[in-house]
Amino acid sequence: KEKEEERFALQTATTTRFMAAINKAYREEILETLLKVVLNAIEEKTAYSDDMLFITFYYEIHEKRQKPTDTKLYRKIHNVLIRVLNDTSNKKDWYWMKTYVLTSSIWYFRVDPEDKKSPFLWYNVFKWVDDETKTQSKILSTPMRNIENQSVTEWNRLISYSVDTEMSPNDMRQ
Repeated sequence: KEKEEERFALQTATTTRFMAAINKAYREEILETLLKVVLNAIEEKTAYSDDMLFITFYYEIHEKRQKPTDTKLYRKIHNVLIRVLNDTSNKKDWYWMKTYVLTSSIWYFRVDPEDKKSPFLWYNVFKWVDDETKTQSKILSTPMRNIENQSVTEWNRLISYSVDTEMSPNDMRQ
């Protein structure tokens, strides 16, 4: 009976190790597949679940031991957002960015997770927008200077254009 129990314990230990190895292998494979799916959705600017984005982002940071700003997801989002910000006429891409990217919970990770005083990733998005605004302003300033220098009447008409900037609290909620 003792030999039987010993053999059973040995088989159980072997099975447990084997099952743990399979679990680890498939877990990583599933997470890698999810990562590819999310990266593709971001590149194609299609819908995806924020849960999937969060899980794969967490996976890259905690399992692959990467800094948030060094992950494939962060770099992909950065590249795609710069393209979206660059094309101000594509309303579909802007809607996608607003609906899927800017509302994500990943922006509440810190740039350096080890430093509690490190800024949230959200501030990097602000910087991308600010940098692109400066780039767009430089592009726009040349034709504006030409208008200013060539036609005073047209320039005066342009600068006298008024925009209603008063907003109610309801206007700000979307």
